[in-house]
Amino acid sequence: MIKNKIEFLGAHKTNKEKMLHIAYGVDKNFLFGAAISATSTIINSEIPITLHFFIDSIRYDDLHRFKKMSGRFNVDIFIYNINKTPLKDLPTKNWPYSAYYRLIAFDYLESYTDRVLYLDADIVCKAPLDELIHLSFDNAICAVVTDIEGMDKKAIERLDCPEIEDVYFNSGVMFVDLKKWHQQNLTSNVIKFIFEHSELKYPDQDALNMLLLGKTFLLPRKYNSIYSIKSELYDRTHQKYKKIINNESILIHYVGTTKPWNEWGQYPSTIFFQKAYLASEWNDVPLLKPRTSLQWKKISKHEFRKYHLFSGILARLKYIITK
Repeated sequence: MIKNKIEFLGAHKTNKEKMLHIAYGVDKNFLFGAAISATSTIINSEIPITLHFFIDSIRYDDLHRFKKMSGRFNVDIFIYNINKTPLKDLPTKNWPYSAYYRLIAFDYLESYTDRVLYLDADIVCKAPLDELIHLSFDNAICAVVTDIEGMDKKAIERLDCPEIEDVYFNSGVMFVDLKKWHQQNLTSNVIKFIFEHSELKYPDQDALNMLLLGKTFLLPRKYNSIYSIKSELYDRTHQKYKKIINNESILIHYVGTTKPWNEWGQYPSTIFFQKAYLASEWNDVPLLKPRTSLQWKKISKHEFRKYHLFSGILARLKYIITK
């Protein structure tokens, strides 16, 4: 599955017991976001961090930036080029192949470290992750955060599993004990479960929840503060985000079609992304413009809400033309 591995070794000698390994699984469309997310973890934590990126393609320009990032922040960065062919039969109707890369990461990194923190690319760190180093899993395989309110009820119906109430978790943040993961052969078992249940609405997340039922340690909400930038459409003050992203929040999860790296997704609620963006080696890369008809539709809504009528109309026309 791993075609080749690229290493940028910028770390000084450190205490491995205080090292936090963080992994991302992305395709080229989410690499920009993942790079900013990774930068946010570094600038907000005092503990040493090692970064692992599992990706199916990468440009030379991004490799050059990762090399500079490694030297500037004194971190080791590993980039793993994935052969996605073995995954071609997995469901990808609403999800990219990269949604399954976390499974490869959990399998592959077992020989490198005991624990790894997996983060989705749309997660931004705003406070230290240092406490995780001393976290006791007890007998759990991984530490997770429950999904937003009501998702467990929907999952009970969808998966016909009453036991999942109050423990259905969002797979965007997973702190995994890799030895326990490996001992239970979970990567293969999750993939097998997905193949056998093609009707799953959220293939990887639903499968992970079913196979890890009773084997997770629940972290507080501050480690996965789930926020949709779509909420800004219904808040003229643009201050209600503070009910979700508060002083306790450590990891902010920007869910939904509009991401903080989209040029139309800039609000006070994304200031934590903006801070990391400016501190990153990608600070000269423009925020991303729309690529799909759905994104043009989203832009039009945000532009109209901002009373930018002309640009809103243009965006809606682009949506109609491209859909």
